[in-house]
Amino acid sequence: MVFGVYELASAHPRLALTLRFALSLSQNSLGEGPGLASLAATSNAWSSDGHRGLAPTGPLGAFARSDICILETKTVDSRFWLEMLGYLASVLVAVSLMMSRILRLRVINLVGSLAFAIYGALIGAYPVAAVNAFICVINVWYLSRMLRAKEYFRILEVEPGSQYVRYFLDFHADDIRRFEPEFTHPPQPGELTFLVLRDLMPAGLFVGQVREDGCLWVRLDYVIPSFRDFKVGRYVYGESRDFFRQRGIRTIATAPGAPEQAQYLRRMGFVPDAKDPGAVYRLDVG
Repeated sequence: MVFGVYELASAHPRLALTLRFALSLSQNSLGEGPGLASLAATSNAWSSDGHRGLAPTGPLGAFARSDICILETKTVDSRFWLEMLGYLASVLVAVSLMMSRILRLRVINLVGSLAFAIYGALIGAYPVAAVNAFICVINVWYLSRMLRAKEYFRILEVEPGSQYVRYFLDFHADDIRRFEPEFTHPPQPGELTFLVLRDLMPAGLFVGQVREDGCLWVRLDYVIPSFRDFKVGRYVYGESRDFFRQRGIRTIATAPGAPEQAQYLRRMGFVPDAKDPGAVYRLDVG
């Protein structure tokens, strides 16, 4: 019987290689043999009679060894990309937890959880895949609620020297200096001062000087971090233009401040002033 196998190997070296390769794979999967690495090493010692390693030499042997090397390379590449997917998922989940805006946190966490679910399924870690798939469902549910929810906005005028305004400015002093470095003193008597309520929660504070030419010079337009999704700004500068017109205001002007603040002003419809584009932004409210 053994002699018959050797004769078959000698007559059909390609078949012998296939049998040897299949045996190595089965041993590797059962933990009983060295697998592909041993097969590639053994192929270098195969003799011309096919009796030692049951594999051919010469051009056919070189071709067989190259097949094994290509397969090993593809396996290494697959593992590399799987690891990269796992690292990417970890980074996305970690970054999502650093977001101060709830909407952005949910979106990034959704992408990270989806990547983790795919990673877990590909490596056979089904509990990891199941948990992250469930997290994806939770994120989708909350995002749908947030996008469908109708929020209530209201402008509440307050006295410039009110106690609540002082508390608000003291609590957010560091963040205000970051975005509005030119705001150096609290509201003065006669200045237009109001809070922007979002679902009856104070979301921002607005302070400005109304000038005789109908221009409102904004000294402070501040929104607390958890509400920085541009909805407060759209409400103040878009939906509430009648509020300004009723007070004789036709133009709103302000300094651009920090780069983030300048970008925010442009999104709200402000344009650089023709006379001093680098220092003044203006918005026409009619």
